[in-house]
Amino acid sequence: MNYIYTLLSFMLWVGLFFPTNLTAQNDCNLTVSYMNYGQAIFPSPLSGLCLPQNTLDVEIIYQEDIGDSLKVNNARFAATGSPQVVQLTGVPQELIVEIIGTDCFRFLDVDLPPLPSAPYMVEGDTIFCTGEILPPMRLGGHANSTFYWTNRDGSCVQSLYFSGQYNEEWTYPLTGEYAVYQYIDGKITKPLEINIVEGLPVEIIGEFEFCEGDNTRLDILVDGELPTASHSIVWKTPTGDVIDATAISTDVEYWYMVEVTDDEGCSGTAKVFVQQNDAPEVSILDHEPFCDGNAIELTAQGSNTGLANAYTYRWQIPDGTYRYGQSIEAAAAGIYKVKVTNDNGCSSTKSIELVEDCTGGGGTVSTENPEDNDAFALYPNPNKGTFNMVFPNAADRQVTLFSTFGQLIYNAQHSTQTVDIDLRDMSLPAGTYIVQVHEGSLMLMRKVVIL
Repeated sequence: MNYIYTLLSFMLWVGLFFPTNLTAQNDCNLTVSYMNYGQAIFPSPLSGLCLPQNTLDVEIIYQEDIGDSLKVNNARFAATGSPQVVQLTGVPQELIVEIIGTDCFRFLDVDLPPLPSAPYMVEGDTIFCTGEILPPMRLGGHANSTFYWTNRDGSCVQSLYFSGQYNEEWTYPLTGEYAVYQYIDGKITKPLEINIVEGLPVEIIGEFEFCEGDNTRLDILVDGELPTASHSIVWKTPTGDVIDATAISTDVEYWYMVEVTDDEGCSGTAKVFVQQNDAPEVSILDHEPFCDGNAIELTAQGSNTGLANAYTYRWQIPDGTYRYGQSIEAAAAGIYKVKVTNDNGCSSTKSIELVEDCTGGGGTVSTENPEDNDAFALYPNPNKGTFNMVFPNAADRQVTLFSTFGQLIYNAQHSTQTVDIDLRDMSLPAGTYIVQVHEGSLMLMRKVVIL
């Protein structure tokens, strides 16, 4: 037992030799016996590229008579004899080693010592204003080594030798994103990333969308920090300029811009679009009469015109407790409230009062539209895709048909007292649909079942 423990501890300490052959599928002779950093690659400055790259050396032991090619991650290598060392450009986090043409492969993590530390900034600034000349930047790092300064795309900027004394002055380009490397013991260090910007770096933070009838708050960061009393602030809003406010509340969809100026006259701007999401329209559908305390079903329907939405439903029943679902069982008189939320997180609420009525009138008084009960007839119901709607009078009305998922099926303007609807050519699936009628400020809804 002590021998096994000592052996395992040694393997963990080495970290590079005989990494565990994970996923040893199919009893084939394939082993990764060694991996370590290889010699770093330096592109020729004549090519316009200066970005150095680390490499990974991998030693593979394999059965030579089962294949003539190896694949390590996405790189292919001719099999030249086992053991074989291959070199990858870059250092991946994982390796997949395969013998091409077979189902023999190994999968293992790449666990290497950390790279040498990145260079660092000793003196200098990364922000300048129009007309300003910044002093040269001084960098520190590993002594007696060259700084390789590149653009983020790897193209050359400059290569400067560093003796270890911080008296060298490094001139540098103006605005842009850069990376600085050094070459230490055959390896490339982690990069020092430098972003040089003109003007104050200003950022607007917050939620960039809100629900209809609600609002959202926008705040400012200047160079990653909250603004101070030394900053002058001007917001551009749809209602005019807002001066020296570090945050604003918005309830209008708009492109909001802010300009921040420090006490030395250096300015920066930021701009964001804030979007308003529509709240759903909500209706509670017709139901059976409520009489003698017999339970009935109440059903709500949410809709967003022209959009297919998923909705959640939360009912509050007369005793103050909650029920969830599009339909609930109502067994007591009183006020029922339903809150409908769409997939944008926006909500609307509808209420009805359920009263005892054994005359066949329905037993419901709408708290929003008391006059909407039994405002039109719909027949036959159920039907096979064609039905009639009869209204009390002739008037301009918008008639819309939705699926129970909120999908728009039919939408047309009508002005006659009787409206004939024929949907047979649409080959609708059998099920329950929602008819919605808009007449001025009044909205009515009915269920219709298509067989």
